[in-house]
Amino acid sequence: MPKFPFGDHTPLVNDGAALREIDAVAGASSSLGLISTLVFGTCVSTILAWEEKDYEDLTRSMAVNIFLLCMSFGTACSMFTTAFSLLDYYYAQMLRSIDDNMSNREEGEDSEAMRRNLHMDAISLMRSLDHWRGYARNSMWISMVCLICGAGAHIVINEKLGPVVYTALSALAVC
Repeated sequence: MPKFPFGDHTPLVNDGAALREIDAVAGASSSLGLISTLVFGTCVSTILAWEEKDYEDLTRSMAVNIFLLCMSFGTACSMFTTAFSLLDYYYAQMLRSIDDNMSNREEGEDSEAMRRNLHMDAISLMRSLDHWRGYARNSMWISMVCLICGAGAHIVINEKLGPVVYTALSALAVC
């Protein structure tokens, strides 16, 4: 029987499939959290380093607004992803800890029934959050797109570019 990192017991439901599924979800959430934290840090540091300037040409003035909007929206989306993934990972690990404590209690039918109920409830609860995981994943992608579009706007603000580059950056923003 397989050993688990949080104890020397074997989960009861489906030979450990319940907790392996939850561990896989927790691992995926931790990856999302890492990426979104990096995007969050980049967006926040860029916004905090921003110095307001007045530009006379319309293109740069619009690029300033696009830049600030993209960085702000990217920050918000990455913050949602970070918060959700952190809580998702935390609750999966908490479930592991509770299961470990329950397995170390006296053996008996009541103990096994309680653990079986815990596993079944945990699976249905974690599955009920699947749509939120999808939102968190999509939010991470949106934050990365905002970061890229904001970088394009920053290039327009700071460089004198020809019409071909403006067209390319506009096409990037549309994609």
